[in-house]
Amino acid sequence: MSFFESFSIMLTLLFAVCVGYFAHKVGRMGGEFDPKFTRLLMQIIMPIFMISKVTNADDLPAGPDIVKILLASLLFYALCFGSGWIVAKLLRPPEGDFGAYQYSLSFPNTGFLGLPVVTAIYGGAAVITLVVFNMPAALLNFSLGPIMISNGKPAGHKFTVKDVISPATVAALVSLVLMIFRVHIGGRVGEALSFVGGIMVPASLLVLGSSLANIPIKKIGGTPRLWVIVIVKLILSPIVMLFLSRLLHFSVPLTRVAVMMSAMPAGTNGTLFAMQYGGNSELAAQATLITTVLSIITIPLFVMIIP
Repeated sequence: MSFFESFSIMLTLLFAVCVGYFAHKVGRMGGEFDPKFTRLLMQIIMPIFMISKVTNADDLPAGPDIVKILLASLLFYALCFGSGWIVAKLLRPPEGDFGAYQYSLSFPNTGFLGLPVVTAIYGGAAVITLVVFNMPAALLNFSLGPIMISNGKPAGHKFTVKDVISPATVAALVSLVLMIFRVHIGGRVGEALSFVGGIMVPASLLVLGSSLANIPIKKIGGTPRLWVIVIVKLILSPIVMLFLSRLLHFSVPLTRVAVMMSAMPAGTNGTLFAMQYGGNSELAAQATLITTVLSIITIPLFVMIIP
């Protein structure tokens, strides 16, 4: 796919983000609505989306391929965590800012942007691969995320099983079982699941746009340290993952997913975790805003060079 083809797709996705941004500014989103709408997406729509993709797919990965995808995901997050810690240390940020820099590099926006991008640009086998690839994400994000963003001292947070057992993680496990046993749900039931699950992509972009509306535009300038994060996050990380994908002979769908997830901007949960558990929420929000805006250009560049 050429740069301009993928860039035009990114502009389509950007339109939905802008609608969410505008809706927030005019009072139709934000406030109490966004948390409730996000819970609807994560607890109901996302599980239906995952199950519908698996049970309606014509070609599912075999057992050994599923294991490879999960191992690739663990490698991906190991690299994210390692590079996040090293780069944050090298930046020597002021006390209290280390967690925001580390989180921004460690947890990409695989849900509210990664899912729409892979669905819109690649679809098919890449989406199925992404469902498996993202299985460790919730476990790691909601267990280590609050600890990381708060510099190891999450205020009022005590890790419990509830942090990782959610409808989305349960649906991921159910999808894995359905995938292994090659369960196919067709007919009207399959159509109904696909119809409701189809809400996930545009709705997640609306939520992303509304969340970005909380960040003042004047904050987009950032600081020299933040621009280092931008370069590492949007350019160096996907280059390294592309090299490793070829070195380890990843399949084409797995290469696409691994590189695209590496190219995603900083996750939006960083700001929420910082506000809830302690940490520099303004810095986390800046990282999310800047990397999200610039990813509109950098993602098509990597789409152009991925097989």
